[in-house]
Amino acid sequence: MPVQEITIPQMGEGLHEVRIIQFLKQPGEPIERDEPIYEIETDKANIEVESSITGTLQEWLANEGDILPVGAGVARVETDAAETVPAAASDVRTEAVPAKESAPAKPARSVAPRPLQSGNLIIPPRTRARARMLGLSTEELRSIPSASGKLMPEDVERYVANREAEEEVEAESEKVSSFTKHPLSEQQKILNFRLRQSARLVIPCTCGRPVEWSLVHQAAEQLSEQHPDIEVTQFKVFAYCVARAAKAHRKFRSTLQGADTVREYEHLNMGIAVQRSEDELVTAVVHDADALDFPSFVGACQEQIQKARDGEDQVASDVQLHLSYMGRHEIHEGFPLLVAPAVGTLFIGAPYERDGRLLANLTLTFDHRLINGMGASNFVNEIAREITVISEQ
Repeated sequence: MPVQEITIPQMGEGLHEVRIIQFLKQPGEPIERDEPIYEIETDKANIEVESSITGTLQEWLANEGDILPVGAGVARVETDAAETVPAAASDVRTEAVPAKESAPAKPARSVAPRPLQSGNLIIPPRTRARARMLGLSTEELRSIPSASGKLMPEDVERYVANREAEEEVEAESEKVSSFTKHPLSEQQKILNFRLRQSARLVIPCTCGRPVEWSLVHQAAEQLSEQHPDIEVTQFKVFAYCVARAAKAHRKFRSTLQGADTVREYEHLNMGIAVQRSEDELVTAVVHDADALDFPSFVGACQEQIQKARDGEDQVASDVQLHLSYMGRHEIHEGFPLLVAPAVGTLFIGAPYERDGRLLANLTLTFDHRLINGMGASNFVNEIAREITVISEQ
């Protein structure tokens, strides 16, 4: 029976790579055309990808958690001989399968080689021939950049020359320095994937101001007395003020879908950066943070932060705002990066004294495609007002 290879489809302009979240089928199971067979993460959302053919899943060519370029092979499917692949399908490749010994020999036909299309990139036959001579795989060929949209032999030669130059530099460094090599952690690979996606899409802008951290300290002491059965910290009090501020600022409860569609949520899903050992960063998420009372908010924070410390990555496409707190590390200033589709990342610096006042610096990086400077400033100022309000209760 013919075997066809399913590849990562091009699902939007500017999409270069995706992360495999989970496989929905196991090898040996039948699959139907238009049936979801695996789930991916892109810069916009998590998406279930449907099969464009009917057959039996032979094998997966990747692992859950892998980050793959558009056009890379992800599965092999054994199909019935009568199965036809639509001409417009860009996510299926057909492999030649040797005929059975009993099948009669057919006369050879001369067929002109056709260009291979990988998403929006066209790879002419002469380019593929040159790549084979240089020992490049099809997957590696698909990852070579081309400004014109058509990958030419000179693009391939330039890529190989640059790679060889990098290898020479690395070889020279090995002669003068001793070092060890080790792979990045899985969590860092995932973070890098999201940062690359964001860098291609987001137009970031930053604003900031100091806040009276003495009021946060005062509120934490008061709330500890009112709620002796929960673990109140200054950060949790501050984060609660951020959640309250989001009620009046709907853009910070939104995400941008594509170039011109805003998805506005009723409540805020708040991401909190959690550091694990070896400088590994994961994210805890408090869902519907602005709808919780203070004890419920503190309980949700504790539960989700503990899950993150245990290694659970909780980021999803509906997290609109991330918090990064450096209070324990004596870092007063920071310019946070924004990880799409979130529209904001808020950095909270370590408290410091100035003119007899205890202050902390807030720095907000926001997506300028959705939020302008005035809206961002108003949101940061609203947080400062909420700190004053909660300290007076």
